[in-house]
Amino acid sequence: MEERMIRPIREGELEECVRVIRDSFSTVAEAFGLSPENAPRFTAFATTLERLAGQYREGRAMFVHVEEDGKVTGYYSLRIQEEGDCELNNLCVLPGRRHAGIGKRLLEHGLLCASAFGCGRLKLGIVEENTVLRAWYERFGFLHTHMEKYDFFPFTCGYMERPLEFCFFDTEVLTDGEILLMLDKTVPGSLAEKWLPSYHFTICDREGHKAGRCDLRIGYSEGVYYGGNIGYQVEEPYRGNHYAGKACRLLFHLAKRHGMDYLVITCNPDNYPSRKTCEYAGGILGEIVDLPEDNDMRRDGDTRKCIYEFTI
Repeated sequence: MEERMIRPIREGELEECVRVIRDSFSTVAEAFGLSPENAPRFTAFATTLERLAGQYREGRAMFVHVEEDGKVTGYYSLRIQEEGDCELNNLCVLPGRRHAGIGKRLLEHGLLCASAFGCGRLKLGIVEENTVLRAWYERFGFLHTHMEKYDFFPFTCGYMERPLEFCFFDTEVLTDGEILLMLDKTVPGSLAEKWLPSYHFTICDREGHKAGRCDLRIGYSEGVYYGGNIGYQVEEPYRGNHYAGKACRLLFHLAKRHGMDYLVITCNPDNYPSRKTCEYAGGILGEIVDLPEDNDMRRDGDTRKCIYEFTI
C-alpha cells in the first residue's frame, strides 16, 4: 500500500521534517509573493533544525505521515496552552503528495489527539488572504475568530478555532457471541500526565467466567506508540482459545466509533504468544524498535518493542 500511517516523530527525523515543512510552505510563499527579504519569519524561511529540536526536547506532540518506504510526506505538531486549549502548528503535506487525503488524515488525527487529552479548543493561524485554505478548515468545523496585522509580515494573519469535547460511549458489554467484555471503568485523559482516555474491561467466557482483562486507549501519542493502544492479559486456564485476539477485534469497533482509523499493539520481540495474538487479530508488523532512553518501560527492563499496525 502507498499510505502507511501517522506516528510520533523520532529525533533522527527532525532534519527531514524541516525539509518537509519548508518545501510545503514554499508553495504558499510563492503564491502570495513572500520571500526571505519581505517575510523572514514566515514558516517556509524561519523553520530550522534548531527550532524543531527545541520543540522536540520540550516534549511537544509532533507527528509525521510516513509512506510504505518510510519517507516522511506530512507533518504537524500540537502545543498545549496554559488555559487548556491546544494550538495546531505547521500542518503540511509535500506538494507532490497533495490531493491524496493526507492533509485530511493529519487534521483529523490532530483533532482526536487534542480532544483525547482534554483540550477545550483547537486553534490555528493562517495567511488571511489564503481563502482556499480558510474554506478547507471551515469544512472541518473551524470558525474564523479574528485577524491581526504585524509589521514583520506583508500579509494579514487570520486565526481560527474549533471547540473540542471528548465523551466516553455507553458500552457496558461488548460481545461476539463467544466472549464478553464487561466494562470495569473509564479513565479520563490527562494533559499534565500526557495520558490518553481509556476503557478497562474484564474478559469473560460465554458462561460469564472471568478469563482475563483488556484495555483500550483512545487517541495517539508517543507513549501509546511504544506502549500500544490495547493491552490484554488472559489467565492461564483460558489460554489457547484466542480470547485476547477476539477481545482486540471487539475493541477495534469501539476505537472506530471514536474516529480512529488505525491503532497499534506492541509487545516484546521474544513474547511469541503475544506476537501470535497480534497476527491472529490482523496486525502487520510495522517495525521492531529500540525504546527511547526516557521511556518508562525501560525501568521494567524492556528495551525493544514490536510495533504491530492495525487498519480498522
